[in-house]
Amino acid sequence: MSVRHLFLKQLNEYLNIEAFEDYCVNGLQVEGNPEFDRVVTGVSVSRRLFEAAVDRRAGMIIVHHGLFWKGSPHPFHLTGILRDRVKLLLDHGINLAAYHLPLDAHPEIGNNAGLLNAIGCPVSEPFDVGYISRPDTPLTPEELRERLNRCLPDPCTAYGDLSGPIRSLAVVSGGAAGRLESARAAGVDAFVTGEPSEPSVRSSEEMGICYFSIGHYNSERPGPMALADHLRRHFDIDAEFVDVPNAI
Repeated sequence: MSVRHLFLKQLNEYLNIEAFEDYCVNGLQVEGNPEFDRVVTGVSVSRRLFEAAVDRRAGMIIVHHGLFWKGSPHPFHLTGILRDRVKLLLDHGINLAAYHLPLDAHPEIGNNAGLLNAIGCPVSEPFDVGYISRPDTPLTPEELRERLNRCLPDPCTAYGDLSGPIRSLAVVSGGAAGRLESARAAGVDAFVTGEPSEPSVRSSEEMGICYFSIGHYNSERPGPMALADHLRRHFDIDAEFVDVPNAI
């Protein structure tokens, strides 16, 4: 069996991709060379990420946001930047794999578990594809903001009820503003997600919830970063996270 076959089999099982009904195609998206010894991980597909993989002579790229999504016309219209991105992969024999919701929800290397670990808060119970945390000591909104800012490349923004204290918080990476009502129903004091929606700003005030927007990209860096470390330690393979900064 090829390195690619064994590698993806183990990774698909570890991330439990069969447990998710996702709108992203999880697993292998573009087939490259079957043998490789170097992997690059990243948040989102882009030419900059692909060129970084070429420079590093990587044979596999693993991202959170892949090229192909269910309901999309792709690959039936392989044009524009999609065509250019696929050509770059094929020209260099690079495999592309993507893990969307499985990499949000994973309890060890997932985006949400990783963010909570980075800010020193426990993973207490599942919430959507994220988690609820109940810190041993309540935090003020400013304390939580400072903890988030220490582990983020860009400052976060706080909305809603900033009076505190925060005894519990829900964390859902990405564009999860629509989970605000569910967070309120769960009784948490704060909600942390990647990006807000226009209604969520006023809604968080009226719900009495402290709402933190940390950036969609920034909220989904922890998973690919932890994945690269996991691959180095458990797959005996050279793996590197490549950051392509994006404050949105």
